[in-house]
Amino acid sequence: MNVETKFKVHNQRKTVIIVVLLTVLLISSLIVIGVFMMSSDDTSPNGVIHVKSEKELGEAINKAVETPVIKLDNDITLTKPLVISANKEITLTSNTGDNSFFKLTGAKDQTTITIDDGGVLQLEGIIVTHEVETNGRGVTVNSGGKLFMVDGEISGNNIGDEGCGVIVYSGGSFEMSGGMISGNGGARYGGGVFVKGFFSMSGDAVITNNFATHYGGGVAVYFEGSFNMMDNAVIANNAASTGNGGGVYLESGSSFNMAGEARIVNNTSGNGGGVFIMPEGTFIMSNGEISDNNAYFGGGVYSSNGTFTISGGKISNNKAGDNGGGVYNLGTFNRLGGIISGNKAETHSEGSNVYNGAY
Repeated sequence: MNVETKFKVHNQRKTVIIVVLLTVLLISSLIVIGVFMMSSDDTSPNGVIHVKSEKELGEAINKAVETPVIKLDNDITLTKPLVISANKEITLTSNTGDNSFFKLTGAKDQTTITIDDGGVLQLEGIIVTHEVETNGRGVTVNSGGKLFMVDGEISGNNIGDEGCGVIVYSGGSFEMSGGMISGNGGARYGGGVFVKGFFSMSGDAVITNNFATHYGGGVAVYFEGSFNMMDNAVIANNAASTGNGGGVYLESGSSFNMAGEARIVNNTSGNGGGVFIMPEGTFIMSNGEISDNNAYFGGGVYSSNGTFTISGGKISNNKAGDNGGGVYNLGTFNRLGGIISGNKAETHSEGSNVYNGAY
């Protein structure tokens, strides 16, 4: 073999080696990229994160940047509150693939989820709860915190003072466009929801089957708190067992706006089966329906020196044991429109639809 032939063979071998090395490098790169893409859906702080335990859930929230979606792969029971702190914007949902939800169960005597100032949480399909006969609140929204709910449940929570299901403090907000707050009870005020900040209820959102021992079986709104109810939202089947406002209770300085096809129905209490308005509370009804509620005074609405304005909608089929089947008014009653009919007062039939005791 002459020198020229040896040189050609050497170059050919060199070329083959380079091609092999490049091929190996390319395959290795593709494997790395594939592994990264597969893992990004499970663990990336910017994508979808799957969790199976309290530890994994806490780590996912602590490491999260931007707006991750955290999916529960099973029920998780907490030993301490799950905190959404400042600058965290989290979506919690269930990895079920159908209409069922996994449970996030809170520790005894503690809140399941707390949203601090600057924190944002969206609930899309989990059940926020406590074990049966175990005290604890579902969600606490502190001042500056934001809660959005589009699906799922806040249910089965029990606490002795304010807001078994949810409490929204002044400066906090809760926008509920779907899902359900149900089966919460035991609080003196606001069995389902206690609002000192802002609450918006729209879409097909439902607050049902909650109870308070004194005021606001479904909803209690206090001290400059405001509540907007619209679209097809429903407050139904709630009770204030020994007090006022089976569906809704408004304390001084608070306001409630009812519009769209919203309904307050089948609630019960001592006074104001559907709605009870304290002095300086304001209830404005531009549409919707208040019906089939039951109380001793004011089956549909009881205004205790508050302000009740109706410009549209319907108040019907409510019942009072004594007087004011539809409306029992001791405050300011502005009737600008709407229908008030078909209500019943068992003791004083002349006050079946409206009893006006204000002078």
